[in-house]
Amino acid sequence: MVTSDWIALSALIVSVGTAIFTLSWRWISLRRADVTAFLHWLPARAYISVDGCDDVSVGYHLVLWNRGPARARLVDVEVHFMDGEEAETLRLTDVAPGELPLAQLDPGARYPIPWALGEDGLARSDERRFVLTLSWTDSRSRSVQVPIRRGNVGS
Repeated sequence: MVTSDWIALSALIVSVGTAIFTLSWRWISLRRADVTAFLHWLPARAYISVDGCDDVSVGYHLVLWNRGPARARLVDVEVHFMDGEEAETLRLTDVAPGELPLAQLDPGARYPIPWALGEDGLARSDERRFVLTLSWTDSRSRSVQVPIRRGNVGS
């Protein structure tokens, strides 16, 4: 074999390797969910019932969204308020026992939860910045942190 044959063979090997890598990466990415969350403001406020308190009006909803092509299973969310280096974990008021983690969140599906925190729905109501920890299972278990910020304080 001459030098040009070796060069052609090397190019063929690189091309086949690249094609195999691309196809395998595409196959893996089609099996993954991509869950994120955002705050959505509704001008028509929702009213949630809180045990032992008056109803709380809520303008914001936390929306869990699966942007990926695969189904996400056991989707869970935790809300944290960061006070310097310390994190305070807050409970979403209008989440029923056993509602989270969600059994599944299909591709493209969105799941809104009224944005009320703490036992009375008013915990940290004057704060704007929070960090969410989202966890789910798809072809593997994943967990991400998403910083969020409210625009209207007191809503």
